[in-house]
Amino acid sequence: MMKKYMLFLIIGLCMMSGCASPTNETGAPLPNAETPVEEKTVIEELVINIEKGHLTVCQGDALSFIDAQGNDLSSQIPDDQSWVSITSQTDAVLTLPKDSFKAIRIKMTDGEVTFKDTFKVDELDFVVKNGKAEVENIIVAEKSNIVFTNGSFDFNGDFGKEVIITDDYAAMNINLTSAQNDYNYHISAKEGTLYLGNDVYGEMSLEKIDNGSDRNMKIEITHAPVHINFQ
Repeated sequence: MMKKYMLFLIIGLCMMSGCASPTNETGAPLPNAETPVEEKTVIEELVINIEKGHLTVCQGDALSFIDAQGNDLSSQIPDDQSWVSITSQTDAVLTLPKDSFKAIRIKMTDGEVTFKDTFKVDELDFVVKNGKAEVENIIVAEKSNIVFTNGSFDFNGDFGKEVIITDDYAAMNINLTSAQNDYNYHISAKEGTLYLGNDVYGEMSLEKIDNGSDRNMKIEITHAPVHINFQ
């Protein structure tokens, strides 16, 4: 019997609009008045809560949400609402317009999430317990917070300027577009092993590495191998 699961998707929409065209006393537009260009809707923060499900996130021309049976749930995402809540009991596909949001925050328990295509955001959060995440390419400009307890994390892209990685019993394979010396490091490896570029940090390692960079990465691992590869 197929296990049922609940997926809650909360999307914060920041609606932006231009100024109105100038008019005369009758309300008619003045001659040569420029028609305002409608600005692009930006999702300030995308928060996805997953429990015992598999969500695929990809890019498309419009925001849409379709479950595994092919049911289109996009009507639950009205353009004029600031916060939207979606509930699904089957595997689902979420399609997002390109460059339409600033932050992605994933909270997952006993689930899976796959990001296809290339996404560019200011901030990225993964808080996962017993979950699996696969990321084809996410480029983060500012902050990344990656917290895993059991499970696996396969990531391709870049983490931005401030990075925190906390790993407890989760296998991680991270491939970054930046160079190893682009970051300063604060490393704490209790019982796991950290493979940081060409360097290896084993059990009970505690290291601070200053490369004179304005980018910082804090790594705390327990009981699991973490591989961080650089370009």
